Amino acid sequence: MKAVLRYCVQDAGHTLLSIAATQHRKSMAVVGLLTATSRTTASQIIVEFSKEVGMVQKALCLAPRPHLVHHPWIKHFARSRFVTNLGVMLSAIPTPFAILSLFVLQSLLIVSPLSAQEAAGYTAQGVTPSFPTVSEAISSFPTASMVTKADTAFVELARKYFTWRYSNDPVSATYIGLHEFDGRLDDLSPEAIKKQEETTAGFLKELSNLKPSELSKTHRYDYFILTDHLERDLFQMREIKTWEKSPLFYTEMAGGAIRSLLSREFAPLDVRLTNVVSRLHQFPRLVEQAKANIKSTPRINTETAIKQNAGCISYIEEDLKKTATSSPALAESVRVASEIAVKALKSFGTYLETDLLPRSNADYRIGKELYGRKLRFTLQADTDTDELVGTAWKRYEEVRKEAIGLSRKIHEDMVFEGRFKNHAHGEGAAADEDIAREVFSEIAKDHAVSDGLLDQCKQYCGELERFIREKDLITLPTDEKLEIEWTPEFERGVADGGLESPGPFDPKQAAFFYVAPVHQEWTEAEKESFLREYNDYLEQIFCIHEALPGHYVQGWYSNQFPSLVRAMLDSGPFVEGWAVYSEQMMLDAGYRGGDPKLQLSELKWLLRVIINAIIDPGLHTGTMTEKEATDLMIHGGFQEEREARGKIVRASLTSTQLPTYFVGVEAIRNIEKLYREKTGNKFNQKEFNEKLLSFGAPPLKYLKEMMLEE
Repeated sequence: MKAVLRYCVQDAGHTLLSIAATQHRKSMAVVGLLTATSRTTASQIIVEFSKEVGMVQKALCLAPRPHLVHHPWIKHFARSRFVTNLGVMLSAIPTPFAILSLFVLQSLLIVSPLSAQEAAGYTAQGVTPSFPTVSEAISSFPTASMVTKADTAFVELARKYFTWRYSNDPVSATYIGLHEFDGRLDDLSPEAIKKQEETTAGFLKELSNLKPSELSKTHRYDYFILTDHLERDLFQMREIKTWEKSPLFYTEMAGGAIRSLLSREFAPLDVRLTNVVSRLHQFPRLVEQAKANIKSTPRINTETAIKQNAGCISYIEEDLKKTATSSPALAESVRVASEIAVKALKSFGTYLETDLLPRSNADYRIGKELYGRKLRFTLQADTDTDELVGTAWKRYEEVRKEAIGLSRKIHEDMVFEGRFKNHAHGEGAAADEDIAREVFSEIAKDHAVSDGLLDQCKQYCGELERFIREKDLITLPTDEKLEIEWTPEFERGVADGGLESPGPFDPKQAAFFYVAPVHQEWTEAEKESFLREYNDYLEQIFCIHEALPGHYVQGWYSNQFPSLVRAMLDSGPFVEGWAVYSEQMMLDAGYRGGDPKLQLSELKWLLRVIINAIIDPGLHTGTMTEKEATDLMIHGGFQEEREARGKIVRASLTSTQLPTYFVGVEAIRNIEKLYREKTGNKFNQKEFNEKLLSFGAPPLKYLKEMMLEE
């Protein structure tokens, strides 16, 4: 029997050209033999198998490596059906030794298959240059000139930190374009999390030993940005502990782990699918770690996670399956790995519904003290919660008054057009709201059908691009493609869309503008409410915000700045602030010829931004009930009911994120005001826009200094 096994192992390395035809036959023979043996004998055979792999390594004059056999012949053997079937068979042997043996086998051949950087370059002729390692990529990333010894010390420490971080956060690494560990999933065991906290604290201590006064200007800003980041990370690990309080942490990682490998063509499909297979095999571990880690959670988190988990399963069973048809050589490996992953996710779904949901009684409100501390880290500023809310209420009154005034003018035109007959309103607050609501209701009638939202966004983005070029408002990306797609199922339930920029190490890959579809499980009234909210006018504002010249353009500029720290760490208030600022900037430039309905829609969007900064702290600090927040959105902000209810969900899931839009746009408008005063009649909108985006995406408190210094 051992001779048969030895034949299968050794011969596989020498029959590469015929492997597809022969390995299935060999695998069936070996599986049959092992199935017929005793458990003890089977365990001995797998040990022998591991030894044989080592023998083949030595025969090929390869240095042993702890995680993978890296010669192309062995790689192809690792992906063969022999290994797949052997692994599946061993999974059914319920002995500790066999399980340990399977772990060894997976470590060698399944969990760590051909990595992207090793395989991306293989051609019919041999080997071509491969992706750099995390360390190599980070060390070679462009940086500002290192003028002083302190500059050099800081840059080296930053490189050391990011190398460590993304070597231990492989899913995030894939997103930003670091592909050394594309075959791995994050280790979320308590030991790994504890080690992460200790290491982060160690880096913060090392950083504190440097003197910012000895750093040149660019590196001094980066020093403060990195310090803020490390302090925020420690706060998240010690105080927030998302991995203990939200199953969404795991569903988003599961979906992202696969989609990040398939959505962008940074390597040949076979290479990416090989790493997909590797990650899918690790889903059982991810699920078990999730079950062990989650202590208590709010009900809304669990309910949303149940939906996202189902979306993950759908993505694997439908999208991945379809993609795998383009790679016949890997189709079987993908099928087997998918079954393993789906089984794990279904187990997680059962756990969520029958175990976690009944005991999901935690309060989503994080409380005034914790909210205040988290807000400071999110905004990267010493902003007091009460101060934020007070400022927001003041702006709310100003913008709502402007919206009411414009609504009355549009209402008069609509009456003249005969859209309202035998119709009159008096004066006062009640009449103001009635008039505005009638106008918004009339505007909302112009909307796409459910299936037409995506095509509508594509149309608007084309029009926006042409307008920006015609008015020369800002230089647009030339080497990056914008893909407009439906929001993946595993990401739905939090926001109604978004923009995913390529990472700084994959800057020429596509950016994705995600558009939330109408949910099929909604009632007809809910579907209509959603479409009325995102009517033809508001959808244009949405496209400006997310794409042109909002997040898409800003993300492209951010990737151009030569700073490792700013490439990795962007400021949420700056990113969202620019997107909101760009909306009014486009209308001021004459987009759509000054259409008053579009201008009113922008005021409604701005009211939404302002109200978000009121309800988020209000809900989490206990100074506002959900009913009060809903009433403010519907009656104060003229929002549709479905939008208001969805925002309550989002606020409960993402404390302190919603105020970033308001804080960001207010700061940028203040910077513009000061910049206009400085430049006088020489102010140029394009020059201002490009300079504002030229520093990466730094915290607003530093951006102001950068923009205004001589």
